[in-house]
Amino acid sequence: MHPGLLPSVASFIVFFLLGALPLSASSVSGLVHDPQGNPVAGASVYIKESRTGTSTNSEGFYQVPLPAGTYHLQFQALGFARREFKVTIPEHHEEELNVELKEVLFKIREVRVYSGGEDPAYAMMRKAIGLAPYYLRQASSYEAEVYLRGSFVLEKVPKLLGKSLSVSVNDQEPKVGETFTVESLNHLEFIAPDTFNHTVVSSRSTFSGLDDNSPIGYINSSFYASDNELYISPLSPQAMRHYKFRYDGYIMDGNRVVNKIRVIPRRKSQQLLEGDLYLVEDLWNIHTVDFKLEPFYGSIKMRQVYAPVEDGIWLPVSHHFNIDAAIMGIKGKADYVSSVKYEVVVLDSLLAIPSLIAGHLARESAPSEPEEASEETPEEAPEEAPTKNQRRIEQLMEKEEMNNRDMMRLASLIEKESQSSQRQQEELLEIKSSYQFKVEKDSVPRDSVFWRSVRPIPLTQAEQRSFAVKDSLLAVAKDSVVNDSAKHVSQFSKIRRKLFNGTTFPHEADFSVNYGGLLDLSTLGFNAVDGWRYGQKTGFVWQQDSLHTLKMDASVGYAFSRETWYGELHFQQNYKPLSRGLLKASAGSGAYDYKGEDGLHPLLNMGASLLFKENYWRLHHSDFVKVINEVDLVHGLRLTTDVAWHQFSPLSNHSDFSLLNRDKAYHANEVVNPGTSARHFEAQKSLSWSAALAYTPRQFYRIEKGRKHLLHSDYPTFSARLEHGLNALGSEADYLLLEGGIHKKAEFSFMPTFSWALNAGTFLRNGQMHFSRFKHFQGSASPLLFSDMTSGLLLLDDYQSSTNDWFVRAGATYSSPWLLLKNLPFFSNRVWNENLHLNYLHTPENPHYLETGYSISRIFMAGSIGVFAGFSEGRYAHWGLKAAITLPN
Repeated sequence: MHPGLLPSVASFIVFFLLGALPLSASSVSGLVHDPQGNPVAGASVYIKESRTGTSTNSEGFYQVPLPAGTYHLQFQALGFARREFKVTIPEHHEEELNVELKEVLFKIREVRVYSGGEDPAYAMMRKAIGLAPYYLRQASSYEAEVYLRGSFVLEKVPKLLGKSLSVSVNDQEPKVGETFTVESLNHLEFIAPDTFNHTVVSSRSTFSGLDDNSPIGYINSSFYASDNELYISPLSPQAMRHYKFRYDGYIMDGNRVVNKIRVIPRRKSQQLLEGDLYLVEDLWNIHTVDFKLEPFYGSIKMRQVYAPVEDGIWLPVSHHFNIDAAIMGIKGKADYVSSVKYEVVVLDSLLAIPSLIAGHLARESAPSEPEEASEETPEEAPEEAPTKNQRRIEQLMEKEEMNNRDMMRLASLIEKESQSSQRQQEELLEIKSSYQFKVEKDSVPRDSVFWRSVRPIPLTQAEQRSFAVKDSLLAVAKDSVVNDSAKHVSQFSKIRRKLFNGTTFPHEADFSVNYGGLLDLSTLGFNAVDGWRYGQKTGFVWQQDSLHTLKMDASVGYAFSRETWYGELHFQQNYKPLSRGLLKASAGSGAYDYKGEDGLHPLLNMGASLLFKENYWRLHHSDFVKVINEVDLVHGLRLTTDVAWHQFSPLSNHSDFSLLNRDKAYHANEVVNPGTSARHFEAQKSLSWSAALAYTPRQFYRIEKGRKHLLHSDYPTFSARLEHGLNALGSEADYLLLEGGIHKKAEFSFMPTFSWALNAGTFLRNGQMHFSRFKHFQGSASPLLFSDMTSGLLLLDDYQSSTNDWFVRAGATYSSPWLLLKNLPFFSNRVWNENLHLNYLHTPENPHYLETGYSISRIFMAGSIGVFAGFSEGRYAHWGLKAAITLPN
């Protein structure tokens, strides 16, 4: 396993973990084994009185630090009967309790076979899926502590990568077969719907990078949730499309009947789980999960045991994960174990309990011993009349045979009902939810005595050796003597590295300066007009206070074939953080593409020029100054204004260099567009201003550290824009553009989504304007793009669609995880999405141009490939293959 992946794997696992154990000098420990004396690894140990769950290590041992007292300990493991013991622990005493678990066979009882010979598992799963939204929101809040430990064994490390994978002490290279360990003690606070405050109390690791256990992006995931990018849950409303289910019998867990459901993917896929789901009879919630997921880098086995920790609220109390991974020639295994203690768990009292489970939940929540009657009997509150949704839920649950449509309606109704306690928050649009992660200042320097006192899961022999080696290396590092010449060489190496690779100094200060370095490849470029380009970048960041920041970026470079300097200067100041106010100013001089931001990415144009002698860019020279202001007038309504001065001049090719095809000539730096004339490309001065409004109804947002961050909206975004070229102050511009549009872009989902956009506009005046001021559209003749394929006219030449007249532009993309190709065996085990595209453009120069296409996206999470066909006025025009890579923002 590549060490760079290990923190990510840790993040994937931490979201399941909800607690750890307190300091105590007393404890109970022992070995859990089967009748033959073999240790039972990953067995769950749950202490009722403290609401604590832990598990045995890979050698079958457990250890639970507990204050003196009497406790009920429950031991259980998959395939074994649960056992419960009453243990009394004296003060400052280590009680030993070895436990033998007996194997248990699942019984097949007489169950009703539904019409059509359907397996009874489907009826059980429909109830579980319908109730999933309720169990997802059952707890309004809780506080817990987490002890998490992960052990990693490298099985194969290529020699070329060995030196880059160094232990944080003395730069030791990792050895194949060596165990590396990370453990952490955490505190977690949850407030519904999805606020998490995660604090790392202490952590330590025997390998650099392994102590990063931040569960950002995963901490709010749940098997009950339908929106999950990690996998398609068997309890999601879409589960019947992706899984088959088989009833494999039941076991008794005390007085509960626990049904075993085999979960079988309908196709091989990295998004689908396989394994066993255990459901509690009558409650239809999770008792245990034992699943396997096979992502692109290997496999993950996950085992979780749930228990009623408070008022019938079932939460995970034991976790065990095994990871086998192989990537870039590095192979390894990881094993995670955890201990959980719930300190406070609060039931959402406003959440209506479905009648199907109300009586059973009441029995779950009833005390084991009768309480003494109070002298005063409080008056019972009058029962509220059921809502319309509640009446519909009751009608569906009374059905003996629930079909898939009923199941999805039930899940939808419970989802709406379960959100009723959050309606006031939704009306305000502010979602008071976030994931806050912090590390206590003294989280790392804790000695082995501390860890022995809090560690609820004993270290294995390999893990003990791992920490022993780390401690010995630290001792050697402290005692070593470094001579002055070595110090000098080290200092010279640091300066050289900063000079070539760049640096930021000081690292933690209100004012910091950054330098890109001599080897900053982003400053290296090539095009047929400039020839080779090379430059340098620098800048500064001034953190004026916790809410306001001033940034400056400067770049300067030289175009060798054109024999001229170029450069840019950018300033950015934020203000009114709750209104997302942003003031930007920029100035520059150099060669620029006529299409500006809608043009082809510089790296792609350079590659096409050097390898194929194909220059897609058409460039002009511009000296400019521009000021932009962006601010929310009211929530959801954003105003963007700018004023710009440009001095344009034409350019021609100055270089004929190429690595290949040297006999071929570059295309002339001239634009072919039927709506243009020579005056659109002549040297000229231009003063312009623009104002744009964008409105998104019911835009949810979050306030974090005094700043507003926009989230989702169920409504589309409406926009309007006015741009005016002024014939004043020496400017020759004379044009007026008015445009408006509406668009809705769907986020990634395991379910089908639909994105669409409509935009139209007209130039009310176009007396004189530079071609760069025309209306341009995304898309290029290049076969490779650095963007998605949802909004471009992919087959038109780069500048053919540009216009200074009127235009109508529309587009739609239907995206689905399962459409055509993904149904084939070889392609089913991919996380790809399939997409259908339809794009339309109508201008005087391109009347009724239509593009249709089919593409596959999310290849390696960022790539797309598709085939498209273009039609002009109803007649076939051309077709082409396109590939795209979506770059991170």
